Amino acid sequence: GRMDVAGPLTPGASYYVSATAGALTATAPDFRRFVGQADATTSVVIVPNPVQSNLMDILQIEVFT
Repeated sequence: GRMDVAGPLTPGASYYVSATAGALTATAPDFRRFVGQADATTSVVIVPNPVQSNLMDILQIEVFT
């Protein structure tokens, strides 16, 4: 699904759970949790399978919907 956020985000960039409560970050932290990919400056397409998403992120596979 898609989640609207305050932004600004970089379309096409991957986003992760931030160490700051309630925030996303484009910089993968050491213990990263992939959330999804920005499809606009104010929305992220959430990836429902975090295990597969982390693998895709590690392999640097871009996912576009």
